[in-house]
Amino acid sequence: MRAAVPHETGREKLEVLDDVEAVRFGPGKVRIRVRATGLCHSDLSAMNGVLPQPAPFVPGHEGAGEVVDVGDGVGHLKPGDRVLLCWLPACGNCPACRRGQTRLCLAGFMNAGTPDYAAAKGGIVGLTTSTALALAKYGVTANVICPRARTRMTEGVFAGFGRPEEGLDPLAPEHVAPLVGYLASPAAAGVNGRLFVVHGGMVAVLDRPRVQVKYDSERETFTYDELDALLTPHFAGRPEGETFAAAEVLSLKRG
Repeated sequence: MRAAVPHETGREKLEVLDDVEAVRFGPGKVRIRVRATGLCHSDLSAMNGVLPQPAPFVPGHEGAGEVVDVGDGVGHLKPGDRVLLCWLPACGNCPACRRGQTRLCLAGFMNAGTPDYAAAKGGIVGLTTSTALALAKYGVTANVICPRARTRMTEGVFAGFGRPEEGLDPLAPEHVAPLVGYLASPAAAGVNGRLFVVHGGMVAVLDRPRVQVKYDSERETFTYDELDALLTPHFAGRPEGETFAAAEVLSLKRG
């Protein structure tokens, strides 16, 4: 397989190799001849070390090509089919998939309590804030908006939430648009690397994680007993279910 490979983190130079071995082919898998691919900013962040990705690796997770071979159990594709590559597999059952818009599938993000949702959203926050730090010297800002809005992409998420008989729907995208416009305006030039929650006439600015407490070992490294003496009392009596996650964000609303 031919691929452009960075061999060292922090260097922009890529070496084009013709003998890269692809992942093992087998049942349930599809072999694709990639005709075109691009580098998004997550690839660049991995190359320059902003995102932790050991070198060497093959950047470019968004591409297009044609099916060369299909493994056992694959019935919806055949050799010669032209396909796009998506990092998030489609579920085939959500409203977007049933419309044939598998690129808009959000099945993995429907439940805020599932690990894949949390990992994805946490990754978006981390990627955006690291991008903000990396691009600040060029005058480019990047902020995270966590919207709760009823759109074609999220119609399945909010299917159980009725619309009010009068007034603007709290889940209307019109609540989100003003914040987007503000952050894109010159007035927000000094706003960078921030996290916003917007919903139904409410905008919340979330604070960054802070160091709660710090302990130093008596010797060069900690012992089990020393950690037990320090950390066990620290966590004793804490509310049940209290973690690093800010679950109270889910209940934010106007008023």
